[in-house]
Amino acid sequence: MKRKRLIKSILLAATSASVITLLTGCVSGGVITSGILGGVASVADGQSERLKAEAEFERKKELMRLKHELGSSQALNSGGYVDCYGLQGAKLVSHDGTFLGKFTNKYSSDSVLNEYGDYGSRLSGSSIWNDFSDYGSEFSNLSAFNIYARNPPFIIKDGAAIGKLTINESENLSINTYLIKSCDFL
Repeated sequence: MKRKRLIKSILLAATSASVITLLTGCVSGGVITSGILGGVASVADGQSERLKAEAEFERKKELMRLKHELGSSQALNSGGYVDCYGLQGAKLVSHDGTFLGKFTNKYSSDSVLNEYGDYGSRLSGSSIWNDFSDYGSEFSNLSAFNIYARNPPFIIKDGAAIGKLTINESENLSINTYLIKSCDFL
């Protein structure tokens, strides 16, 4: 029953905002496999590129939510979108062992999104948002904002490293630092 709901949700997500995608999905062993039979049908004349992009964003967001519901162990960053559900409550720790905050709501004192806290402030030495700290500088090897960093901060959840927060796209299991601002953590 849960698998049928999942397939139905995927089909609904694929057809949002006047973009019609013909999608078939089958679930085997908890892994979603899908094949696109037709592709994106032509959108009615007068539709802007913005509407197409919004529809694609909503579809990908819904697919990420559904993968999380299934307990997917795939990377948290997929095609420029972040699985905010998977990051919820995770800790950010630098390679030198410094605690850099948590992925929680922006009002929490230890949140990386709290602009007035130690871990979200542009002035704090333990914040990734401080351009002059080791963790936010574009030159530091420990920074989440150095495109060449080899030791960006770890994302730790349930005692295990699940990824790295960095703008270095060559890092495995990386999450783009800029994308976490789009998350609305609880």
